[in-house]
Amino acid sequence: MNLGETVDDFIAGTISTSTGVIRVTSSAGIVNGGSGVVNFNAPDIRLVAANLGTAINRLVYEQPKTTGTAVTSFTTTTTGDQYLKFVSSTANRVSGIPVNNAYLTNLVSTQGVIDLDSEAPIQVVSVTSTAAGVKLKSAYSINDANSSPAPDIIGFTGIDLESVNGTIGESGAGLEVVQGPTGSLKARAAGTVWL
Repeated sequence: MNLGETVDDFIAGTISTSTGVIRVTSSAGIVNGGSGVVNFNAPDIRLVAANLGTAINRLVYEQPKTTGTAVTSFTTTTTGDQYLKFVSSTANRVSGIPVNNAYLTNLVSTQGVIDLDSEAPIQVVSVTSTAAGVKLKSAYSINDANSSPAPDIIGFTGIDLESVNGTIGESGAGLEVVQGPTGSLKARAAGTVWL
């Protein structure tokens, strides 16, 4: 599914596909057009715009649980800020615990912040803010989703990680992070922190 806006903000309602790819481009922003809605739900979501969501009205997305070695894919490219929320609906929970993960395949902002809040565990492949900061908050764990020694998170002005009920990284698989010379690193977790 390919959607685009060439003049103004792309105002997202609810867009979903159970097996395909959602691609959305906008010359301005992609913004949340509803209250209490999931804007995007698909195994593969690709967003390209000037900015995504706002600080007071995040862009909301969900992806299904996967089995075996299959993983979901979420990629973003912006010049400006990204304010995102990953949700885990009843269909993606067992006994109230999320069984889906927020896989951050490749999130890039050349000038803005990347700020993601997740109801499920976060699996980081690559998140890069080349001129601003990165903030990731999960109700559960934040983990490294690959075995590459390349940085998982780059935040020029700083990196802020929070795991409310889990850990950050794992023994032998800590998150690789890079920040600018004056940037700050904050990491808070209920469990251990491996960086």
